[in-house]
Amino acid sequence: MRALMVRLRPLCLLLASLLLTEPLAAAFAISAEDVFVKNVRFEVSGNKILITYDLTGPSDQTYVIKVTLKRRQIPSYEYVPKTVTGNVGEMKNSGTDRKISWDMFRDYPNGLEGDDYYFRVEATMISQGSSFLYYLGGGAAVVGAAAYFLLGKKTETVVEGNFPQPSGRPSGY
Repeated sequence: MRALMVRLRPLCLLLASLLLTEPLAAAFAISAEDVFVKNVRFEVSGNKILITYDLTGPSDQTYVIKVTLKRRQIPSYEYVPKTVTGNVGEMKNSGTDRKISWDMFRDYPNGLEGDDYYFRVEATMISQGSSFLYYLGGGAAVVGAAAYFLLGKKTETVVEGNFPQPSGRPSGY
């Protein structure tokens, strides 16, 4: 029986990990595929820049919205505006014509040179069941540890040292 358990141990660990990681992968795949930011546009209005975008995704979810200023002639240029208000950061609900207002002159008192700037708006959905994923991950760790200890190879501890000779045997041999 013990030999059978030792042989089945890798198979049991593999099956347990596959069963526990499949729901995690599905949860991340669904949330990544269902969220889209499109129709990003902006206009200058006085001292502010108004950025408008559409967020497509489940309407009952919470999202984290990030905006980045980019430049076409310098692809490595990225600036995250600090003085923004509106539909940015953590927010509830998707929809059209979401607005972000940026007080550009507070971040850049002298303005910006050039006319090749654009904005990238990114959205990440915060799943309502995110605590479920933590419990699932913790359960996977517990199951993995239990399988390792229950099905793992048993070893005996050998202590080296001088033991007294058993009684009834002559000493010195």
